[in-house]
Amino acid sequence: VELIHHIFDYSNVETIFSLRQVCTRLYAAVKSYNRFHLKIDRYSECRVKFYARFIPSEHITSIYVECIP
Repeated sequence: VELIHHIFDYSNVETIFSLRQVCTRLYAAVKSYNRFHLKIDRYSECRVKFYARFIPSEHITSIYVECIP
């Protein structure tokens, strides 16, 4: 699991969550991963709602908000 989490450190949230559907081992690895870095922009509103449902707040280490007028 530690190796998988290290790979997750270099992956975006969408990629990590897509791995939940591959097998039970990856599902468990995603569920236990606790170093999520979220990037929020004006196009990601529906994704943020999804993340809020599935990522416990204590598993989020940073949130980057991109403000473009």
